[in-house]
Amino acid sequence: TIRQDKQKFELWKCYFPMRKTYRFIGNYPSKKLQGYDKLPKEGKVCVITKSMKDVLSLYSFGIPACAPNSEVIIPSENIVKDLTSRFKYVFCLWDNDKTGVTFLLKIRKKYPQLHCFIIPRSLGAKDFSDLVAKYGVEQTKNYIKEFITNFKNNE
Repeated sequence: TIRQDKQKFELWKCYFPMRKTYRFIGNYPSKKLQGYDKLPKEGKVCVITKSMKDVLSLYSFGIPACAPNSEVIIPSENIVKDLTSRFKYVFCLWDNDKTGVTFLLKIRKKYPQLHCFIIPRSLGAKDFSDLVAKYGVEQTKNYIKEFITNFKNNE
């Protein structure tokens, strides 16, 4: 006997990497943050990043994260207020390309209480998941430790 789960998965998103237009289709609400419902109730650190791919990569290192439905969506004031009340440090991590830097600057201007950063171009990785793919788990752990040390020294 096959038992069907009563929970319905009504939200969906498909990615077509080879397309030039309409690379993402789905019914995921633009205001909803991916991974938001999986965040702990509180903690020391939370990262708002630009994609679900990076959310999953950050979680693999024990770093709670969430992402808007698109890298060109700035999180709402309610979301930022909630996250900053639940976490001691809220970081924003976007791509180190033109779009990523542009939107990170907009986020920084709108929410100066958030700590905004990008992966340095010198590392040759556009985003966090690319960093892990290029350098592996141990080297990425070293990069995270270095980032934490630099952040604490500049705080």
